[in-house]
Amino acid sequence: MLTFKEKLAHNLVPEWEEHYVNYSELKHHVKQIQRRASFLAMSSGDYTESNEPERARLIKTSKPTHFEEEFLDECEKVERWYCTQLEEFHKQFALLQDQYAQARTSQAPLVPPTTDLDDAPVESDAFTLERDSIKQSLVELYKLLRLLQNFALLNYTALRKVLKKHKKKCGARFEKAHRSLNDSLHDYAFSHALPVKESILHLEHYFTATFHDNDRVLALAELDDWKDSTLNWQNVYTGLKMGMCMVLATWLLWDDVALVA
Repeated sequence: MLTFKEKLAHNLVPEWEEHYVNYSELKHHVKQIQRRASFLAMSSGDYTESNEPERARLIKTSKPTHFEEEFLDECEKVERWYCTQLEEFHKQFALLQDQYAQARTSQAPLVPPTTDLDDAPVESDAFTLERDSIKQSLVELYKLLRLLQNFALLNYTALRKVLKKHKKKCGARFEKAHRSLNDSLHDYAFSHALPVKESILHLEHYFTATFHDNDRVLALAELDDWKDSTLNWQNVYTGLKMGMCMVLATWLLWDDVALVA
């Protein structure tokens, strides 16, 4: 069974790797806090009033982990990338919408229907090419938005797991710090990923209405780059017959060779 660290490594986007939470480092800080607290608790009985200053010196010289600062720094790192990418994707979406609107407006006069039964106007080749290019760009943008949503949820899960481990390992002494960090985490936009989810729904609605006459199923199939994997049994049957014919031909040829020999 994969650990969360392995799942995180498996699902991250390689080009965005430096912007993900440093999960291992945060876990290391939690372990340091636990070890320090455990050592001081176990060794407290070894110090009497006469050597209490030695214990105070030991505590003073013990280097703190700065877990709270590191945790918030990781949150800020994720938030910056998430917001920057989301803003960039919003600009790309608006640009593609404008390009399509301009293409619709500036396309050549429509060719009249060739027959009475054909009520649909014929679009110019230039417009068709531009429309297909814009559609493909929207499909790619949709994939990026889905990746950004996954980025937000993965990092939120990682940070929640770190906080859970912090609460479990460090005990009630750090309860106040734990609550403060938990509240801070949920103040970040990536923690609930609602903005990117709204962007995904907006793009789906636009793509459905613009290119698929409000047929949501076909629109989502194209956005997800779905391929028709239905097996064509007629082709399978034809292939089997051809294979059987080849086997029979081989047998006949072998019989002829054997007779000649």
